[in-house]
Amino acid sequence: MKVFINNNEVETSASHLSDLMTQLGFLSIGYAVAVQGLLVPRSEWKTFQLSQDMRLTIIKAACGG
Repeated sequence: MKVFINNNEVETSASHLSDLMTQLGFLSIGYAVAVQGLLVPRSEWKTFQLSQDMRLTIIKAACGG
């Protein structure tokens, strides 16, 4: 299936958000994901179903100001 991550097209076989994050190597704490502009809590990643052409924004928290 094709999804868009930070405006880049990505082909994935993942069916849930947690599977996609594992596939991408984003295993550590400190990442936030918004889907179609809405934040998806980490507690929902395992049950959040991905679909074709879904638009995701993934950001990594950074220290500093």
